[in-house]
Amino acid sequence: MEDSNEEIEPCRSIGPHESDAVKSQAIIKLSPVQVPAHFKRLECNTNLNLPPLNWLTTSHSSHGLHQALYQSAGFASFRLGQMFPDCVGELLKLPYSAKSAISMVVHKVGNTLLLDEFDIQKYLLRKSDDDWKWLRTFILEHILAYEDEQQHNFCLKERSREALQTKNLLSKFLYHSLKQTGDADSDAPQLLTSRRTGLPITGPVLPEPKIEENVPDPKSSHAFNRNVVWTFEDIRMLIGTDMPIFGGPNRPCISLRLPDAAQPINVLTGIDYWLDNLMCNVPEVVMCYHLDGIVQKYEIIQTEDLPYLENSQFSPQVVRNVAHNIFGLSQGECNQSGTHFTGCFKGRNDDVLKLYDLTTLLPESE
Repeated sequence: MEDSNEEIEPCRSIGPHESDAVKSQAIIKLSPVQVPAHFKRLECNTNLNLPPLNWLTTSHSSHGLHQALYQSAGFASFRLGQMFPDCVGELLKLPYSAKSAISMVVHKVGNTLLLDEFDIQKYLLRKSDDDWKWLRTFILEHILAYEDEQQHNFCLKERSREALQTKNLLSKFLYHSLKQTGDADSDAPQLLTSRRTGLPITGPVLPEPKIEENVPDPKSSHAFNRNVVWTFEDIRMLIGTDMPIFGGPNRPCISLRLPDAAQPINVLTGIDYWLDNLMCNVPEVVMCYHLDGIVQKYEIIQTEDLPYLENSQFSPQVVRNVAHNIFGLSQGECNQSGTHFTGCFKGRNDDVLKLYDLTTLLPESE
C-alpha cells in the first residue's frame, strides 16, 4: 500500500476563531526509539479488530508502539526523575472536568516539584492496615469521611472490559498504521466486503491490572519512548511520554487518533489531543474514524485548531490561567526548603481541588 497521507482531507468542523497562540516548546532529551514511524494510511473498511502480523512486536522497527498498552506502575518521578503527562493533563483540564477525580502527591526537593498520580483505591483501600498506616488514617478521616459511599469518587482508572477492549483496538490500529519495509498491496490488512452485522472485538482481552505488592514497585523498569523538557508559557517540566509519532514524505510529524464515528469528540478528549501534541511539538493530528473497529474515513487537524472543534471547544487562555494558578499554588504550599510532601485531591463532582500538607505526618523512618 502506498503512502497516501497527502489525500487526507482537512477537518471541516473547525469553528471560527481568532488566533490565541500559546507559548509551548518541547525539547527531546532522550529517546530510545526512532521517530517518526513511517505512516501507512489504511483503506476504507479495513477491519481493525483483526491483529496485524506485527502486533505487539518489540523490535527496534516497531518504534515503541507496544507501550500504548502500558499501565503506569507507581511513582515514576521518584524512580525516574520524571513526571507523568497524565498528572499535568488532569490538572489543566480542571475547569472542564467537574465529574473527574484527581488524586496525586506533590513532592518538593529543593526548587523542583515532582508530581505523581496516587491511586487511593489501589494503594490504600485494598491494602492491609499496617501498610502506610499514617497516610491511610489521614485519608479516611479527612478525605473519605464515609469510605463505603465515597470510595468510588476517587477511582482514577477505568478498568472495565470496554475500556480494555478500546485500548486493545487502538494498539492494533497503531500497528496496522506502521509501514513496514517491503509493504505491498497483497500484504495489506484484511478488508470487509460487507457490514450487515457488527463484528465483536476478537483477539486476546487484556487481563485486569495487578495490584503491586510494594509502593513504589522497585522491579518496574519502564522506560518512556521520549523524555521531554516541555515549556508551557513560563512553566518548565520534565515529562515522560509514550505517544506514537508518525510521519511521511508530505507530513513529517503527525499523531494518530482513533475516534468512534458514532460519537462526537468531547471537550476533555480534545484537550488531551491538544496537550499531547504540544508536549511533543507535533503540529498535526490525523483522525481515523471507525465504526465497530471498521475504518470509515480520515481527517487531519492542525494542533492549533483543536481548541475550536465543534462540540468540544475550549479556551487556551483558560488552560493557561489554570496552569499558572495550580503550579503557583503548589509552589506556595510547598515553600519549605528541602524535602516537602503534599497531597492533592478532588473527588468526582467536587467543586474544589484540595491541597494537604502531609510532611508533618511522615514517620521519622519514612
